[in-house]
Amino acid sequence: MLREPVSYFHFLLQLILALELSAFYNICSDAKSHACTRREGRSKLLVLKMSGNEAEAARLVGRGTCVNGSDDKRDKKQPARDFAVLSYAGTEKEDDDIKGKGVYAAGGLGYVRAEDGLVCFEAKGPSVGLGAGASDELGARLFAKAELASVSASVGAMKATLGLSADTGIGVGPSGVEAKFLGTGVSIGRELGFSVFGSGVTVKLW
Repeated sequence: MLREPVSYFHFLLQLILALELSAFYNICSDAKSHACTRREGRSKLLVLKMSGNEAEAARLVGRGTCVNGSDDKRDKKQPARDFAVLSYAGTEKEDDDIKGKGVYAAGGLGYVRAEDGLVCFEAKGPSVGLGAGASDELGARLFAKAELASVSASVGAMKATLGLSADTGIGVGPSGVEAKFLGTGVSIGRELGFSVFGSGVTVKLW
């Protein structure tokens, strides 16, 4: 029963990788361009990273359910995270940044991430998650995640997402307030945004 969806997402991930390579080849008219060569090389490496990044995929999906803004410091310290995985599952036990602040469990089928400087592209298949957390710095958060599929692109502080989800929960803290019901909701504070059934736009103000 599981073989068919896994095969489908394997095909989908390979298609996304092929489209990404094609786009960069078309944009790069000068084959000797350092930036283009570096990016093409990283795109090709995604094919080699079809496994081994399951914990990272689960971390990115899961921590959003339990702690607001917890990924900011790690983003600044760590290199770009490019990967493609067919399936993943994880909890906060493998996430040192979350221990003591919250708990979560997350899993899904299909996740591609390509990051280069201020630009990041993501595509995800079905995923679920449940988490809760609280800290003096980040406030309190309780969220249940259920997503069918999504694609998103971010440039700097702005992120746009096209997808279908039924995420439900609330987060309150020094950085602002967020509330969602069945994928529809708003965030006000450090991050301004809205979503309708999983599709929406967010902007980080500071």
